[in-house]
Amino acid sequence: MAAAGGKQPPVTPSPSQSAAFGIELAITQIEGSTRNPGQRWLKEQCLRRDENRCVLSGLIDSGVFKDMSPGERRGNKRTDTECAHILPFALSKLEEKNATQTKNKTTTWWALHQYFPALKNKIRADTVHQPGNAITLRSVLHGEFNRFSFGFRPTNEEHKYYIEILDGDFYEAAQLPTTVTFAQHDTRVPRTDPDILDVHLRISHVLKKVGHRYKCLVKELEEET
Repeated sequence: MAAAGGKQPPVTPSPSQSAAFGIELAITQIEGSTRNPGQRWLKEQCLRRDENRCVLSGLIDSGVFKDMSPGERRGNKRTDTECAHILPFALSKLEEKNATQTKNKTTTWWALHQYFPALKNKIRADTVHQPGNAITLRSVLHGEFNRFSFGFRPTNEEHKYYIEILDGDFYEAAQLPTTVTFAQHDTRVPRTDPDILDVHLRISHVLKKVGHRYKCLVKELEEET
């Protein structure tokens, strides 16, 4: 997950024969996303659902703010927002000529569906680009979310989450709210999926336990790319 967008070494073969068979079968069935209908479409969908603002800071998207009247701007502040994928979009990009990459990403999807069965009928490589797998965030928060620095832990209220900080070294950590409720201001756009958010948080916990080794991996990937 963490290395989805970087240069990837071959994965270690599984000692389980059933797992190895499942992965090889998945390789014959996996299809990557064509990126249609496009990143712009997904951002527009999420902005409509998320009231044109970062779900954490409440700041209005700069592009939307520019088109607002002076009266509408009053009391609001703007920021650059991005459409943040929860499960990385890089997991959908498959290069037919890169066998190592294809096997790595197929193995990742096999593991996600094996150990998080709630995902099986919700998301796969060719459906990563969907509103249920995305939220509107400030650009800097998007970067930290991609680094698994924080996640969303469910409360007893539907669509309301605690903000769980897993790496407090980024400046905005202290400014994040304690909880957030994901609204749906346009009911035609599906809400962010709770099961997908749960998987992101669980993987964040794993990476936190890995600790120093994970940080070294991220640094190495950033240097390579």
